[in-house]
Amino acid sequence: MQWLSNTKFDFVNSRNKAYILSGTVILIGLIFIFFIRGGLNYGIDFDGGIKMQVKFEKELSLADQNKIRKDLNVSVKRIIGKEGAEIIIEKKIPSFSEELSDKLIKARNSKGSFKSIEEAAMVLELKEGQMKDFRRIFTVDTVKTPEINELKKEQEPTFVVDSTKPEENYEKINLNTANKKEMKNGIAELMTQSIVDSFSEDLNELFAATNKFEIRETTLIGPKVGKELRKTAFVIIIFALIGLLIYISIRFELKYAVGAILALIHDVLVTVGIFSILNKEFNITIIAAIMTIIGYSLNDTIVIFDRIRENIKTSRHKGSFEELMNLSINSTLSRTILTSVTTFIVVLAIFIWGGEALHDFSFALIIGIITGTYSSIFVASPLLVEWNRILPSSRQ
Repeated sequence: MQWLSNTKFDFVNSRNKAYILSGTVILIGLIFIFFIRGGLNYGIDFDGGIKMQVKFEKELSLADQNKIRKDLNVSVKRIIGKEGAEIIIEKKIPSFSEELSDKLIKARNSKGSFKSIEEAAMVLELKEGQMKDFRRIFTVDTVKTPEINELKKEQEPTFVVDSTKPEENYEKINLNTANKKEMKNGIAELMTQSIVDSFSEDLNELFAATNKFEIRETTLIGPKVGKELRKTAFVIIIFALIGLLIYISIRFELKYAVGAILALIHDVLVTVGIFSILNKEFNITIIAAIMTIIGYSLNDTIVIFDRIRENIKTSRHKGSFEELMNLSINSTLSRTILTSVTTFIVVLAIFIWGGEALHDFSFALIIGIITGTYSSIFVASPLLVEWNRILPSSRQ
């Protein structure tokens, strides 16, 4: 990369244009998040829902996958295997469990008690196919079985339903004595099993004659668990940024730390904004991608900062602080571009050939590589100029 070894680009004096560009992209992203989309398009990791892993005997064509998406109104991610094809089907479950449990308690209070399981089922207006599961989960008698239902342990856990064992023995929930939490958990299981059964029937209609399949695992993530995961994910990002602020302040100075952290916040906001604009799913995998972006972008920024500090201490350059900044950025430009291009090629290969399971993750990394390189040059470094302009004595 010798052709980038003696560049004299005036990056610093282009900072106002860069601020306008960054501000516009971030503003558009925020408008989409808060006003157009009404929030991020959370996946089932953060919003709650059901995830099924299905193995087909034969390879699924792209047309077959699109048919599943359209006819079943689900998200489909293909897992590439040696034999046959496995897909992951994801579907958000509307948070009806609290509403329905309130409905049951209100009906019970008005009646005194339910006389039969059918009477309670009528309150929920269950479909014909749901009665079997309703009887499996609920009772109106005081009936106990040897096994304790795991649903009693947590208010809204993540648990696995095996649709191949519909008669598995649970402690039934007594509708005449159960509290709201117990009813809510029972209804959540009922809804899950109902969806599993309906998916099995729908897949049978689509592929029974041409492609046999097996539902290997079904996982339910409750809305409460999803919200807690969402909260934890954002807390992790915030604490990571605070930790980096402290570290860079110790390793360099506060002014460097502020510039680096603002550049990282810029990268996160741009990535999240683009995901909102494209209405892409935001899940735990994207949080992992964002943490990777933070690490990548910071690495680029630190290299430039190290050169800036070195030039401040050793350079006999008599020009302005802006000229010294440009000298530092240009002297590391070859390394920055080489690192970015090689990393971009690898991530692009994952994006093209890595399959749908890695598609959004690699897409987030592509955005991160571009914004991370851009912010190291046009955001983090110019912010030092702004700091020095406001506090001239801090130059040394």
